[in-house]
Amino acid sequence: MIESNIEKIFSKTYLVKWLVCLLTFLMSLVLVQPGTALLYPSFYGMNQANMTLVVSDNFSQDNLAYGDFLYLFDTTTASAGDSVNTRHWNITVTEPTAYSGSRDSYIPNPVFGPFLNETSIIVNLTLTNATSVSYNGTDVYQVIDGRKWIRPSYSVTADFRNKTATNPIGTIRFNDTSEELLFPMAEITDWWWKVTDNSGVPQNTSGWDNFTVNMTDTDYYQVNLTVRNSQGNLASLSGYTGAPEDGNGLIANFAAVPVAGTAPLNVSFIDLSSGEITSWDWDFDFLGIDSTNLHSSYNQNPTHTYKKPGIYSVNLTIYEGSNSKSCLAGDMITVYPPPVYLAVAPTKGEKPLNVTVISRSYGLNASPIYEWDFGNGMVVNTTTPSYVYTYNPGGVNPSQSWNYTIRHTVYSDGVAYPAQNTQNVTIETPAPPRARFAAVPQSGPAPLKVSFVDQSEGKEPFDYIWNFDDGKPNVYDVQNPTVTFETPKVYNVTLYFNASNGADQAYVLVNVTEPVPPVIDFAVAPTKGYNPLNVTVISQCSGLNESPVFEWDFGNGTKRTTTDLSYVYQYKPYSPNPNMVWEYPINLTVYSDGLIYYASKSRNVTVENAPTPKAAFNAYPRIGSRPLEVSFFDQSIGQEPINYEWYFGDNTPKVFEQNPVHVYNETGEFNVTLMIHAKNGNDIINQTGLIRVTDYPIPNVSFSMAPVSGYAPLKVSFIDQTCKQDCSYEYFWQFGEGNTSTKRNPVWEYVTPGNYSVNLTVTDKYGVSGKGNGLVNVTVMQPSGGDDGQLVANFTALSTRGVAPFEAHFIDQSSGNPKGWRWDFSDKNVSFDQSPNHTFFKPGIYNVTLEVYNKTSYSSNITKLDYITAISPIIDAWFSFRYIGDQSTRLVQFFDGSKGVGINSWEWTFGDGTTSTEINPVHLYSSKGIYNVKLLVSNGYAKDIFEYVVYI
Repeated sequence: MIESNIEKIFSKTYLVKWLVCLLTFLMSLVLVQPGTALLYPSFYGMNQANMTLVVSDNFSQDNLAYGDFLYLFDTTTASAGDSVNTRHWNITVTEPTAYSGSRDSYIPNPVFGPFLNETSIIVNLTLTNATSVSYNGTDVYQVIDGRKWIRPSYSVTADFRNKTATNPIGTIRFNDTSEELLFPMAEITDWWWKVTDNSGVPQNTSGWDNFTVNMTDTDYYQVNLTVRNSQGNLASLSGYTGAPEDGNGLIANFAAVPVAGTAPLNVSFIDLSSGEITSWDWDFDFLGIDSTNLHSSYNQNPTHTYKKPGIYSVNLTIYEGSNSKSCLAGDMITVYPPPVYLAVAPTKGEKPLNVTVISRSYGLNASPIYEWDFGNGMVVNTTTPSYVYTYNPGGVNPSQSWNYTIRHTVYSDGVAYPAQNTQNVTIETPAPPRARFAAVPQSGPAPLKVSFVDQSEGKEPFDYIWNFDDGKPNVYDVQNPTVTFETPKVYNVTLYFNASNGADQAYVLVNVTEPVPPVIDFAVAPTKGYNPLNVTVISQCSGLNESPVFEWDFGNGTKRTTTDLSYVYQYKPYSPNPNMVWEYPINLTVYSDGLIYYASKSRNVTVENAPTPKAAFNAYPRIGSRPLEVSFFDQSIGQEPINYEWYFGDNTPKVFEQNPVHVYNETGEFNVTLMIHAKNGNDIINQTGLIRVTDYPIPNVSFSMAPVSGYAPLKVSFIDQTCKQDCSYEYFWQFGEGNTSTKRNPVWEYVTPGNYSVNLTVTDKYGVSGKGNGLVNVTVMQPSGGDDGQLVANFTALSTRGVAPFEAHFIDQSSGNPKGWRWDFSDKNVSFDQSPNHTFFKPGIYNVTLEVYNKTSYSSNITKLDYITAISPIIDAWFSFRYIGDQSTRLVQFFDGSKGVGINSWEWTFGDGTTSTEINPVHLYSSKGIYNVKLLVSNGYAKDIFEYVVYI
């Protein structure tokens, strides 16, 4: 259990060390400037037995014993041209009760301790060089309370017989009497002794359980013993031994815990003397540093409280009858002032400035006195730790400022404790007030409503006096007034601004012009519609007062009067003639300020009887393999509102949308019915066999041709690109001049100049047909006869394939010195530049046509079919399949149904270890089973995968 606890302590220490190491490294990156002189912080620590614990940044495990002191030694080095300017040591303990002394030091080699509980000690050394650049070094030490395992102790004997010429007094021997507590079988294996006499020179030894030194003419010996057992546990003991006298069996010896801390400091003294002692006489302030308190005791093991900071020597005199022996421990107890800090807020501002001072003090009694020196001759004493003081120095020079240093002292138990810091306060003279304001608007026709916005600057509180130059009394104490100017003229508006630090004034000219005649106008919506028709009339008048009256004449003998800006009127004429149309002129009259205004023109409204409802629709696509997604487009007419009922012929529920999308999952031919319910009647349409769903894909027809322009007679070769592999398609070509062909790749000769539309229809072996997806313009030209030679259109593009939105760069390569260009990009956009850049925003495959002209108005054009591919940024993989024969044949036809433009890669995985890169492969499975089929498609930019289980 003990070893486990030790491991936990060690592991926590290592964690702290590595975190500190990381922080130190990061700080060095920020603070060290390249190219400057450098400091290299380093230090090491020792305990009071002179054991070297660590070298800075060597993160090994280094322990101090309970009650031990940490001696730190700065070994910082500097590069050439640099040196240490300031030094600041700071220690942090993880267990607050372990150490109550000062946590900071500014000397090269400080001492901290004693440490009276297990804790981690984080030591940070901050250095600055001559250019005030900061450097940091950090290390961590661990305090282990070895008293759990070892009770350290020693005894003292004197030998006055061992006298020599060099040792006229004799020797004194220190013997280890430490005891093992938790590990009786363990042995104490290591000893470190340090003994110091009045000379102040320590005599050290290690490795032995006893230590003998020559006695000197001294009053006492300061002794430290550190021991370690075979388990690696450390324990330490410090004490003071009075110098023995020849023939006297008394030896005065004592220890104190703690030996350092902040006032008031409670110290326990432990008698370690030997002999038949009958009484004890303690003097806790041998040199009389604090004359205001009693510093004596006659108890064997007393406790004493040091209230005043200082370094105290302690003397113990023991008695055996008339014999006595004393032990004087010089500078044994160090009492630090309690930490007092001063906080001030704010530290800068304009006069008069209220400054709050706050005392941060610790360890004082319950009724201290706080003294505040404000640096201007004013000193204030309070019993509370905070105070508010007002700086208000004389002087009105706006550039003048005052700097004051605030000092703070706390008095407790008759002792003064100055704050460890001061605070500087800067008082500035406030700038003189400045009056400013804006008028919105600053000009306009009468009556003009103006808002005034204050923009003045000064020291609060403020007073405002406004004069609007309108013959009316001034307006007081309103920061942002609003005024309406009725009479046309230029008004000199003045603001008198008063602040606590002075006054100022400003003016703005407001130009009020002659009134503008009102504009009488209105709008009507809608202006045409079916009977009955609700029409909204809206006033668009300007230049009127705030409460005009509107009279609307709707042209049918009806008038309406309202104060609202808009009005809704319903036209509901009647005529037995279903084709009757009514025209009504609407006029507006406005009454304002006792005057009558008429709109300059009327607005006409047309009302007609609604047509007889007629249901109509279209659908796309109408043929395809299942599942087939079909979009239906309503083309019905009738008076709104119109309700819709769709019946798709596949026993699915009816749909009430206007333009639905329906998926057919079964094969066959399907009738589609649309019933509409309009406001003026109903109608129904049924399209028989409109949708045809098969198990076979529709051929995706495409072809190319070359050349596409030239002189008559012109032979053109047509190349089918529909069939990607072995297939049995039937072809039907229409060349646009009445001739046809059933060859797959025909050659046709055009003999008459003109433009021809070429179509290709492809039918597969299942009777499913597909057509070319556009018109191809083939131009046959006569010789141009122009002055610049033969005019032939031609072009290229730097790139013809990319992700939508795709910007293509086109380059004109036409011959014959064209003077004009017209580009058609098949996306409803054209360009007249010679070599344009064009962005194809939607995914798709686009034809590009260029037509060029010369100065004699001859022209030539060229169309490149499927020239630009703007591929989809996202594609959707999908496939279907059918069994050829039945499942027992194990032969399956797969059909790619993926969606997305530019798909050019198909990777099939059939679940039996075989693959294919065909578009619509046929696969034979070798045995029955369940196969997970995957299709991965790509267009070079996007990828998608679809999986489906096939049962064989």
